[in-house]
Amino acid sequence: MGRLQIHSPNSAFNPFLTQSIEELLDAANLSDPDSNDGIKTQFANEDSKLEKEIIKVILSGKTDSWKPISGQAVTINGHHICITFYEEKGSDYRVWEWHGHIMWSDEENGYSPGYIYGNYFERLQGKPR
Repeated sequence: MGRLQIHSPNSAFNPFLTQSIEELLDAANLSDPDSNDGIKTQFANEDSKLEKEIIKVILSGKTDSWKPISGQAVTINGHHICITFYEEKGSDYRVWEWHGHIMWSDEENGYSPGYIYGNYFERLQGKPR
């Protein structure tokens, strides 16, 4: 489980939480600022913004409007995303997963879709570690 880098909500115990998602993407070489077409950078930036918004809502506890588990897409930052979660017996985490398409346009190719997938491990309150 250590390789999954499950993060505690308390950044004092986990230095990774002090980094922005953009910094983590750059460290992993997932965005290429020197790319001639900029598509990878544009996609990574949009994916990062979407992930931040999803995690912000999860942490706020206001996820009822998403109707997770329903299979219905929701609109977040103008993108249609399907969101679900599950809990495994004996685990003190709820695993949120999302997938969908990010659309952007560029002058050369017009609109282009990009598939995204993400997940987040939410620590459940009140369960012993």
